[in-house]
Amino acid sequence: MPIKPSGRKKQTLTSKKHLLAKMLDYVKKSVSIVQRRTFLIILSLIQSIIVARTLGPEGFGIAIMIMLIPGYMEKFGRLGLGSAATYMISSGKLKVEDTAKILMFFSLSVGFLPLLLLPVYYQHFLSYFLDNKNVAMLTVAFLLLSMPGVFINNYFSNVMISYEDVKSVNSIAVISKVINFAVTVSLLLLTDLNYVAVFAGSFAFNVSSALIALHYYRKYTGTLPLPGFNKEIFKTLWGYSKKIYLSMNVAYMHSNLVTLFLAFYLSSKEVAFFCI
Repeated sequence: MPIKPSGRKKQTLTSKKHLLAKMLDYVKKSVSIVQRRTFLIILSLIQSIIVARTLGPEGFGIAIMIMLIPGYMEKFGRLGLGSAATYMISSGKLKVEDTAKILMFFSLSVGFLPLLLLPVYYQHFLSYFLDNKNVAMLTVAFLLLSMPGVFINNYFSNVMISYEDVKSVNSIAVISKVINFAVTVSLLLLTDLNYVAVFAGSFAFNVSSALIALHYYRKYTGTLPLPGFNKEIFKTLWGYSKKIYLSMNVAYMHSNLVTLFLAFYLSSKEVAFFCI
């Protein structure tokens, strides 16, 4: 007659099985992230080659320099609230619906704030690089109108991370990048839009990633987030995010400051060579 395990042994076996299942889930999620990053690197490399060959060294350098500005806006404008939201929601200190209202409020207010700088962009920056005024204006429009999408994608991807939903985060990144690749490459190869094609692709990426992120958020909550500002919730988020906001931006500046200086002191051809 087989000996039945005691209650303590059963509990030990159950806890070991639970620990093993968590480890396997962790490994599975880690592998999926590596697969996502590998795919995105390969696709981005192919896209960069096509853009560089189509625009030429000078045009590619100009595109890189123009993209520096929205990149800096995004890094400094998101205030570290996405990381704070991940921690607060996952730890149960804030409700996801209340946090989402704050995130949507900042996505739209900070995202559309650069539109006030449109004349500055147009007259003192883009018009210097781009001879065609229509191309310059379209470039400005695509860059600035896509900024809210940049913040929505970042913030609500962090909400998915708080749920440990790696699959959704991977889907947002992969689908939006495929759309970006398809729009950019097709416009470059089938039309003569050049710069407009590159920034139209960037616009498609930001808008699609924002819409997909909101779609996954709705799957969890059943509603779409409306913008709202609550002083106490913001103080809670900012109390955490301000601790990492400075370090995040110092790290970003350290890695991108050289490129920024190059944009002002070297020719566009030399910038393109350095960034490749």
